[in-house]
Amino acid sequence: MLDFIKNFLLDFGLELLYIALFGGFAALIGSLVKRRFFSYHLPKALALYALVALFGALCASSVYALCEIFFLIPFYIQIPISIVCAYFGIDIVVLLKNALHKSKSLTTKTYNTIFHNGIEIAPFLSTLKCEISNDGKSYTLLQGFYYQSKAGEHIIIPAGFKSDGFTNFGLHSIVPQYGKGLKCAILHDYLCEQAHKGKITRIIADEIFLESLLETKAFSKFRIYIIYIGVRLFAKVKRLDK
Repeated sequence: MLDFIKNFLLDFGLELLYIALFGGFAALIGSLVKRRFFSYHLPKALALYALVALFGALCASSVYALCEIFFLIPFYIQIPISIVCAYFGIDIVVLLKNALHKSKSLTTKTYNTIFHNGIEIAPFLSTLKCEISNDGKSYTLLQGFYYQSKAGEHIIIPAGFKSDGFTNFGLHSIVPQYGKGLKCAILHDYLCEQAHKGKITRIIADEIFLESLLETKAFSKFRIYIIYIGVRLFAKVKRLDK
């Protein structure tokens, strides 16, 4: 293991240094934009900003290393991912804490077939029935299904709803296009549509998405947390939170 780390640092040491410098700068800018520590006296504020910059440097270099070693993500995508993660470094810590809490508080649910407007709606854990477009980029539900949220609410996704599934930007090593997670992605698309209409918030849509991924065990928890954080960062960058 030590030899592997040594060889990795020899091969990518310069790139890690550059990424760390840009990450530290991005984290510092992020904190200034969000007006963090403005209420502190100057010496304490400067010390806190220095810690933020250091944290950003570590965050960016760590994400870059993960992308290179484990996920085999193309180089031109590694850099922006690393910088964005550094910029939102403190937010990522909060999101990860939320994801861990959600994982621990998950409870077993009972699903039964229900009827909506006289049409049978399948339980969330049943087999997905959908039609895939010729280009493989969209899915149309042939049978509606419902998801029972932690609060006990039945979220009904009707037959005929069209979704693009996982928007993974070609990162199939992290988010496969097919599998158990596909139904979670369709659920999330429906929730995002409801959020766009103002019926729920984007934060709630993303949290239910996290809950569904954990419930179905679509991926390992580590990968689920990465997907959830990625979804939340996307919403923050696009300013979709209201």
